Amino acid sequence: MSIPISILRAAQVFPHNAAIRHAGRDIGWAEAADRIARLAGGLRGLGLRPGEALAILSANVPENMEITYAAIWAGIVIVPLNTRLSAAELDDILRRSGSRFLAYDRRNAARAAQVGAPLAGLIALEPGEGQPGGTPWGRLLDGPAAPMHDARPEDLLGVYYTGGTTGTPKGVELTHNAFHVSTLDIQIEVRFRPDDVYLHAAPFFHLADCGLGHALTYAGGTHCFLPEPAPGAILQSLGRDRLTALMAVPTSFHDLLNHIPEGTVLPEVRHVVYGAAAMSVPLLRRMMRVFPNGRFVQFYGQTELCGGCNVLRPEDHHPDNPRLATVGRAMASAQVRIADAAGNEAPRGVAGEIQVKGYIQMRGYKDDPVRTADTFADGWLRTGDVGVMDEAGYVAIVDRIKDMIVSGGENVFSGEVEAALARHPAVAQCAVIGLPHPRWGEAVHAVVVARGGDTPAPDDLVAHCRALIAAYKCPKSVSFAAALPLSAVGKVRKDLLRAELLAAQRAPDPKDIR
Repeated sequence: MSIPISILRAAQVFPHNAAIRHAGRDIGWAEAADRIARLAGGLRGLGLRPGEALAILSANVPENMEITYAAIWAGIVIVPLNTRLSAAELDDILRRSGSRFLAYDRRNAARAAQVGAPLAGLIALEPGEGQPGGTPWGRLLDGPAAPMHDARPEDLLGVYYTGGTTGTPKGVELTHNAFHVSTLDIQIEVRFRPDDVYLHAAPFFHLADCGLGHALTYAGGTHCFLPEPAPGAILQSLGRDRLTALMAVPTSFHDLLNHIPEGTVLPEVRHVVYGAAAMSVPLLRRMMRVFPNGRFVQFYGQTELCGGCNVLRPEDHHPDNPRLATVGRAMASAQVRIADAAGNEAPRGVAGEIQVKGYIQMRGYKDDPVRTADTFADGWLRTGDVGVMDEAGYVAIVDRIKDMIVSGGENVFSGEVEAALARHPAVAQCAVIGLPHPRWGEAVHAVVVARGGDTPAPDDLVAHCRALIAAYKCPKSVSFAAALPLSAVGKVRKDLLRAELLAAQRAPDPKDIR
């Protein structure tokens, strides 16, 4: 139980150091540890037992972290939910995860009520947000503290649902040991201190943000939360909360830098962490000017690896370093290789699949032994990404085996979008690809073959998709073709589609039609 032990250590060593800073109030680590233990007791009082699942649907509010830590303290399995998913998608995950209760914040109260009926109960995370049949936040805090559950390293800590090429999200099972090793790896690279103040601006339900948060807890630092991370709100928090550490996806940093006047510097920030999507080198150079005292760290990985396996370290972040375009080298606990089609390690400089070994690996996909077996090869986890490793171990991503699109830090799987588009009566065939975008990293683009020659309006196709899948997965641009290029075995040649569109656009900037 490494995370609860780190909470107890912070309470012992830094009892008066702020664990949470929010809305003008500091909660010290001694008080935070007591609250977490009492919340764990409240969860036990609801009937939740070790090994059972608690789903969490919440924006970045302090109670989200508290209920997460309380569940882990009690041995309850957490199921963090992406707040951008539709009600149908949430309902499917709740059912397949076996979640007994759903905790929610006020921003997600309506959808929680919509999908929570089949569950044993709902939990309102913020004071005053209870509803009929739900448990108010204060009631969870009123009871006695629960003893820390003695979990084994191989026990399940959480199930994180990530998209799949078939359109069915995969439940990634992550153990206590995977989180502990991953957190230590992150802390080795970031080097949080007890006086660091970190802003949870990226979603806490993503491993990128919560992983940084766990490392900060290990250090006994201070957590700040921003439910709606607009650039102006981040800048206000920077001064108000005395932030020293930021983590965000490239899209957020792009928006932040465009929000501030040219020549602005933010010297108080000493940790700048990014990942979850490709960062352009020009944007990275701008960030180095804005954060002159920042130790820049990039992490690369995926949910199946409890976050990260590669890191581009601060010493690599020089404006003229050609390795800024890479995802760095293996982290302390990860063994990374490039494998050829036969499953052998490829020579340096030759492209192949990025594969990873280590304690950070997932236990498997929940209730899906076939996909689990397909994801492992002789103990190596197959990432589905194609990369090239140089002689010094730096890895550059060159393509994706799986047709995944990373847009604004969110994983979008083309098969899921294609399945939604195909349900439109005017769509005969379709293919979805990612195109480079200056803000989103990649934008979802759909190529459609119209049924019967009657070309539908792009806006109608997007509206149709929005009724079926989350808005961020929907196409940002649509083009039409008489036919899709096919391989000899009848598969759509998305590489040809992508090359044709890029050649036509030269400097692609898909129109945002949201």
